[in-house]
Amino acid sequence: MLTVFKQNLVVVVCFVMLGCAASPAAIQPDDVSSEMYAEYTCETLRDLRAEKATQITELSSSQKTKRIIDGVSNVVLLPGLASIIDDSSKPLARAKGEMSALIREYDRRCIPSRS
Repeated sequence: MLTVFKQNLVVVVCFVMLGCAASPAAIQPDDVSSEMYAEYTCETLRDLRAEKATQITELSSSQKTKRIIDGVSNVVLLPGLASIIDDSSKPLARAKGEMSALIREYDRRCIPSRS
């Protein structure tokens, strides 16, 4: 009896996870060119990196919340019902890409060469 329950539980968990929003860590950054930051000073680039880190944290939190809502709605309500609510995956991917571009530009211009 317990084995059947465990098997059913595994099936339900897998089903629920398939319908959930992506985890923030699984969202890949967009490809953003660092050229858009070429005219910024090193100080401005540092400030923008701090602001972008805060934005990524906020978007990641929102994405985690969406993931929980998806999971609960798949179990309690109708599977896929919460998918009509937009998640933060696109803005998060963009913010991660912008952060990568900021880091590349900062490293290129603001960190002394070790040669």
